[in-house]
Amino acid sequence: MRTFLDGEPLGSAGLSLSSALEAARRRCAAGHRLVVSAVADGRTVPFEDFDRPPAREPYAQELHFVTADPLGLVRQSLTDAAEALAALEPVHREAAEAVQTGRTDRVVGPLQDILSGWQNVSQVLHLVDRVPGVAVGSPVEDAPRALADLAERLHELRRSLVSEDWSSLADVLAYDLPSLAERWRGVLGEVSRGLVRAPAAGAS
Repeated sequence: MRTFLDGEPLGSAGLSLSSALEAARRRCAAGHRLVVSAVADGRTVPFEDFDRPPAREPYAQELHFVTADPLGLVRQSLTDAAEALAALEPVHREAAEAVQTGRTDRVVGPLQDILSGWQNVSQVLHLVDRVPGVAVGSPVEDAPRALADLAERLHELRRSLVSEDWSSLADVLAYDLPSLAERWRGVLGEVSRGLVRAPAAGAS
């Protein structure tokens, strides 16, 4: 199996995806890089193969790994999340107005966008702790409280919707979530500014 890392031949990669991944990650650890995708015989390697590499050998005739700078990747993810929160502002307003004017049948679509957007923000923050080679240099004091407040507000949003407590739902949409969005943009910015490089596992 011919294996490449960012276009360069990768030696000692073996014949399985598992052995090739191990070789790629060793090389990445030395150069502060992170494998982000792979292409096998012209087809994108599915995420499930990264999680549970098939045992077949050879995995492919030609395997290409693509890497990225983990620090830049996480910072970009945090920036994207902050921009997504700004984009939620009119969605919060639209949903709140629909509830306040009794047009509850029009709130489902905006609510799906809102829940999806906030879920992504929470996932991005957790991503910081899971990416090798990246660490937060100094803790962001408001982050734990912001996470707890977000979970509480989203729980109240779901409770209000299920129980058809329209007054509470309108308050969450019109006041609580927009206020949280502004607060979270600050948190994400602080986290991004505080990121530093850390030795990746397996680095020598």
